[in-house]
Amino acid sequence: MLRLWPVKPLGWLLVLLLLLFSPVWLGGQTEVWYEDQVAVIAYHHIDEHVQSDVTITPALFENQLKDLLSRGYHFITLQQFRDYKSGGPVPPNAVLVTFDDGYESFYTKAYPIMAKLGIPAVDFVITKDLDNPMGSLIPSMSRDQIREIMNHSVNFDMECHSDSLHGKQDDGSPLFTSRLLKDGHKESDAEYATRIVQDTSRCVSKLEQLSPQPIDAFAYPFGSLDSPSAQLLPQAGIKYAFTTVSEMASRSDELLQTPRINAGSPFIHPQSLHNLIIKRIVSSLPEKLDLQNSTQQLGGKCTLEPNGTVELQWGDNRWNLKEGSSSAVAADRSFQMQEPLLRVKDRYYITTGDLQTMFGSRVTYNGNTGMVYRRLTPSVN
Repeated sequence: MLRLWPVKPLGWLLVLLLLLFSPVWLGGQTEVWYEDQVAVIAYHHIDEHVQSDVTITPALFENQLKDLLSRGYHFITLQQFRDYKSGGPVPPNAVLVTFDDGYESFYTKAYPIMAKLGIPAVDFVITKDLDNPMGSLIPSMSRDQIREIMNHSVNFDMECHSDSLHGKQDDGSPLFTSRLLKDGHKESDAEYATRIVQDTSRCVSKLEQLSPQPIDAFAYPFGSLDSPSAQLLPQAGIKYAFTTVSEMASRSDELLQTPRINAGSPFIHPQSLHNLIIKRIVSSLPEKLDLQNSTQQLGGKCTLEPNGTVELQWGDNRWNLKEGSSSAVAADRSFQMQEPLLRVKDRYYITTGDLQTMFGSRVTYNGNTGMVYRRLTPSVN
């Protein structure tokens, strides 16, 4: 026999209110901000006292993560990201947490917080500091600390951030992408390639001795890369590489140029991080775009002439179009548009493909803001 405990009228009212406003009563659903893409967020150093543009307090770090959890974000592992890039699914609102440099604060501050919240992460380690972890400007993780993390959790990965190339020359150019002076002459392409591959291979080898998991991911030192440096990484066993381009990661991006959104600034409060992600969501491109608004959003200029001619300008590129015409004409070239320029009242509309051809770059659209952006991360399509 089911026994009902007596409840006063006020108590019944409280129970009813809890039912009405509880997540269970509402179906347990949270907002789906995006699907089939990943917000890869980047951190560096966690410290209560140090102040810098890439250092945040443990309290702010924990509050950021808790806020994302409360909004329905789902944190994934590096292996889930690998699977996603191979065609596998990810949950809606997917987030991959990354750290750069392999600082000791990852072990002492960040790791305990993430382990408590059940949030996975990957740390890109500068492996030359393994030989003297307390000798670096900011103390680094020791081999024993890395082993401890790797042996106790499959949710954490240690990957490469170069062995000894996280530095700059006297002129400020990054070691990873610069041709160095050697014996009075600048490195040849072959010498440069040998240096990059050997350094990356050392980084991979040192981490393989500490980790039971594959070492095949890399974060570019200072986010600096060019075509030669990126193409050399696979020779050292690297399959995935991460930049500092502030965009969402999508399945169509190049494996060696995965963008990341900076979250490790003291100025990025929990609400700010959510907003940063929302503003970078990649939505399905509309079939047609408002020509005037899109041109302005892409940093160009759209001039409407009384005779129905439209002039577009992006930097040195100028295009002339005419209402109802399928020809786009520049000073030295022309092309046939997919569809004629369409006019509705005082607005002109153009297909997304034609806009990208004239702009000379991939564009992306954010349905939350209605904005068109230049997509800086290359596509494999």
